[in-house]
Amino acid sequence: MATLAVAAAGGCTTKMLEPDLDVWAGVGIQMMALYDRSDGFWWQDPDVWDSKDDVGVITIAGNQLTAAGGICGRPDWGDCGATFSQPVVEVSVPDGPNEPSIVYRLERVAGALEVRDAADAVLISLQPTAGGADIYDSEGLLRDVAHWDQDDSRRLWVSTGGNALIGWSIGAVPPEIGALAQGAILATETHPSVPGHAIVIAAALTWLR
Repeated sequence: MATLAVAAAGGCTTKMLEPDLDVWAGVGIQMMALYDRSDGFWWQDPDVWDSKDDVGVITIAGNQLTAAGGICGRPDWGDCGATFSQPVVEVSVPDGPNEPSIVYRLERVAGALEVRDAADAVLISLQPTAGGADIYDSEGLLRDVAHWDQDDSRRLWVSTGGNALIGWSIGAVPPEIGALAQGAILATETHPSVPGHAIVIAAALTWLR
């Protein structure tokens, strides 16, 4: 159980909340915590903590999703956002100071969650399975695997095809979306790995659950 301090007009309140998704790197470092709220999500990650924000706030209005906190909206970094235009969710995440944002296009294709780049080239396809999700590269080859823990129905392990641990998450979300929180699975020869960001997961949960 996590303690979450939420800034409000009347001051700061502290709530005990269970994260929708609590994401950890393979070396045992907490990467992100995502919490549900009435009109979107809260999230926490190292960038939020470093910027002294209590939480990052993700708000959803119609087909638009916007985020503020951490790197999102920071001077010289740019905005975080997502737009849903049936059947595609387009997500934009800052890649660094004065750098172009990274754009992901998410879409359900034959039940799988497909992730494409700004040029619409497939990066990965996450196919749900009985035990979790299989993650395929742009050529349709299995590269990573996500599987539920046998003793903890909320813990999702993500490993390479060679069984090297990438990381894990804890939460009641579809496994193909939970696996997407591990930014390393998006790495290709032409597309570098980026930290898993809450806005990518929030957009997928909102429109592609």
